[in-house]
Amino acid sequence: MLGYIEKILIVDDNKDVRETLFAQFELDEEVECFIASDGVEALKVLEEFEVHMVITDLNMPNLNGLDFCKEIRARNQEVGLVVICGDIKTRDCLELLKLGISNIYLKPMNLEEVYVEIKAMLEKRIVAEMENVFLEKLFQEQAEIENYSELSISDKAKILIDYIE
Repeated sequence: MLGYIEKILIVDDNKDVRETLFAQFELDEEVECFIASDGVEALKVLEEFEVHMVITDLNMPNLNGLDFCKEIRARNQEVGLVVICGDIKTRDCLELLKLGISNIYLKPMNLEEVYVEIKAMLEKRIVAEMENVFLEKLFQEQAEIENYSELSISDKAKILIDYIE
C-alpha cells in the first residue's frame, strides 16, 4: 500500500470479534492494529496514538459506539469510521451517516470482505494525502515563480551568477 503504515483501532466488547478482526489485519505488514474493549478504553488509546481508521461495535458498555463516534468526530474529522453491529435502529444509522462513517457491517460479517473494503478505504486515504502534498508543493513552486518574476533584472543576474558558481 505505497509504503505507508496505516494504523487501525478495533473496538468491540466481544473478545472473539475483537481478536478475529485483529488477527485479520495484523497479518498485513502495512497495518498496525490497536484494540480496545469499549469506547472509554478506546479514547485512552486515541489519546496516546494517532490512528487512520476506527472499526467500532455499536452496542458496548460504558460508552456506546454512537457516542464514541461523536467523540471521535469532535476530536478529529480526518479519521475513517467503520461500524460493526448485530442490529441497528434507523435513527442510529442516520446519526452515524451524519458523522461521515465509511460503512456499517452487520454481524455476522464476511471478514475477508471487510478486510478488502477497509484496505481500499485506507489506500484511498493515502492517495488523497499524496495529492494534497503534491498540490501544496505545486502552490509553493508557483509562489516562488511569482516572486522570481517580480525581481529586477539585476537581481535575476545575481541569482544566475550564484547558480553558475
